[in-house]
Amino acid sequence: MNDTTRRILFVCHGNICRSPMAEFVMKELLRREGIATVDVESAALHMDAIGCDIHSGTRRMLQMHGIPFSRRAAWLLTAEKAHGYDLLVGMDAYNMADLKRLVYPEDVAKTRRLSAFAGLSRDIADPWYTGNFDETYADVLAGCTGLLERLKERLASATPPAAGAEDGPTRAEQGRWGEDMAAAFLEAKGWRIMARNIRPCPADRRCEIDIVASPNPKDSVVFVEVKTHAQRTQWHNRMAGVDRRKKGNLLRACSNWVMRNRWHGNVRFDIVEVWGSKADAMPPEIDHIENVPLFGPNWRFW
Repeated sequence: MNDTTRRILFVCHGNICRSPMAEFVMKELLRREGIATVDVESAALHMDAIGCDIHSGTRRMLQMHGIPFSRRAAWLLTAEKAHGYDLLVGMDAYNMADLKRLVYPEDVAKTRRLSAFAGLSRDIADPWYTGNFDETYADVLAGCTGLLERLKERLASATPPAAGAEDGPTRAEQGRWGEDMAAAFLEAKGWRIMARNIRPCPADRRCEIDIVASPNPKDSVVFVEVKTHAQRTQWHNRMAGVDRRKKGNLLRACSNWVMRNRWHGNVRFDIVEVWGSKADAMPPEIDHIENVPLFGPNWRFW
């Protein structure tokens, strides 16, 4: 996600339950905030229900919570259509796998899982199978609320450059580009991205986990700090900037994620360094430093 995010597409399997629910919830949240510069739509990843209106269970939840909606027809996403959106948001691991197979390689970095915006590692369950539309609505609302907060931050920081200023990415843009490159790098290794930019307190930017990922979601979680550098230097301290205060903030954020997600598996801390610039035509060089001793040998979250 970046400062120019203006078109958001929610996707799910058939585009009749979860993704249209997210579409109308997000539209209403944006309307309440007076944000008229972001367009929201939803689409299907499979052909099961193409042309169908939203499910009666979804309509019932939207009516119950006072969310305006209209008649619509499910439509099938293609790589060409996906290219026209700034953010592609799936509901579960299957959606994310389908999305990444479907879109052009340069668009993989635009894909996100909705629940990650709420700091959750679990999928948003498909009520077509569970029948529990209340639970799905609660998770969709939490994800859309987290996405809204992130959008507000991005829109607030997207100020026009001063007259005469040199073209090039800002520090914030460079940092977000580095995080996108790191996430794509980990996914290419077969890792699952469970969450990104997690904060115990959304207003506290100092206490943030860049990426929560896992090479094996059943028994291990890795908290990843991303460091983006424009140029390589001969002497380089990989822990530069990770002082005592930064460690304390990271530990607080990691502990909060572990407790909220009731995680009892293995935990470690990695650093991914991205060498390059968003403005460069060449792909960045990436170093992955595993098992950095942030937590200490006897650290326990539980």
